[in-house]
Amino acid sequence: MEVKDAMITPVVTVAPDSTIVEAAILMRDSNVGSLVVVENSEVKGILTDRDIATRVVPIKPDLKDAAVTDYMSDDPITVMPNTLVMEALDIMKRRKVKRLPVVFAGKLRGIIALVDIAETLEPTTRDLMTGLKESRHNV
Repeated sequence: MEVKDAMITPVVTVAPDSTIVEAAILMRDSNVGSLVVVENSEVKGILTDRDIATRVVPIKPDLKDAAVTDYMSDDPITVMPNTLVMEALDIMKRRKVKRLPVVFAGKLRGIIALVDIAETLEPTTRDLMTGLKESRHNV
């Protein structure tokens, strides 16, 4: 299975010059835990709810003037739509990230998160376990 079969579209994005407050409101209203930071259709970074909680709030309690670009993770790891899901999972594990923007021809096409992979693999895992259980009874 390829990433394009499990990724989420459209992606909720934010401009680098948006404020942290605007970003947090957008996350809340969109019910997402991350925003891909995009400028001129190019992925510049990713801002997560964890970034806000651990990198912004303790340092800058007055968030009115805090800019997304100052707290986002620069140059995020991305994958292409034809990347295998298991390869994306391996990248997440090695790089210790939970989300990967999906980019093709320099443009954001989607995003895949650890939870998306888990949900995608769950039916396969269930079918495999059922098949193993049935084969055990037929021995």
